[in-house]
Amino acid sequence: MRTRSILAALVLTAAPLFAQTGMEQMMQHFGGNSDVKVEDDNGPFVPNSFVGRFTMEMQSWENGKPGSDKPMVVNMSNSADKSLMAFSTDEGMNMKMLTDLKGKWTYLLIDNPEGGKMAMKSHKKKVTYTGKEAEAKDDWKVTLTQETKTIDGHVCTKVIGTGEEGTWNAWVDKHLKIDFGNVMGTMGTREDEPIWKEVNGFPLEMEMKDEKGQTTMQMHMKDIRNGPVDDAVFSLEGYQVMEMPSMGK
Repeated sequence: MRTRSILAALVLTAAPLFAQTGMEQMMQHFGGNSDVKVEDDNGPFVPNSFVGRFTMEMQSWENGKPGSDKPMVVNMSNSADKSLMAFSTDEGMNMKMLTDLKGKWTYLLIDNPEGGKMAMKSHKKKVTYTGKEAEAKDDWKVTLTQETKTIDGHVCTKVIGTGEEGTWNAWVDKHLKIDFGNVMGTMGTREDEPIWKEVNGFPLEMEMKDEKGQTTMQMHMKDIRNGPVDDAVFSLEGYQVMEMPSMGK
């Protein structure tokens, strides 16, 4: 996991940019560069490995100062062929990012508190790394400890990752058969990152720090529910849908 992969986990905070720029520009806004290539995803349908829902709270710090007054709360829902991230902006707008894995579409759904529901539709994107980023080798060392603690009724084991770009600690429930890499891939990060394969189970808490100890990000997973999600959660009913031009390369 490289620094930009951590930053990409917050890409959904830039959702308003979705209508104005391409996802490539969004990635660059969060620390990417020309080594990031974004193009339409025309690959075969691969169903979500996790069907169910959970809530994620994310908070970042820079030099000890929080990046926002309160954590960002994201409600994640998955069916076999759809993923939905729902969150609210500081301005009070409710926003959702819906991904149709079969149809290869992504929708940004905006509920304006003053009335009106709008959906911006774009082809689902595939993110690949080129140049130096593709050639770089991951140097992360993952250590499974014997330390445990209970979080929301889940007995979790501490996992530590260390590398040139920083450290991370995760409290993982090894009995939750949720592919963390697949979940993070849905959120826009690299699901092929080797460290995700090293995390056997699902982390309920995770803290990541850069190599200088200046940037910290924490994630907390709550209200985890395995099983079918009501189709109405993924409905576009009531939204005015506008298709955006293809922005991939």
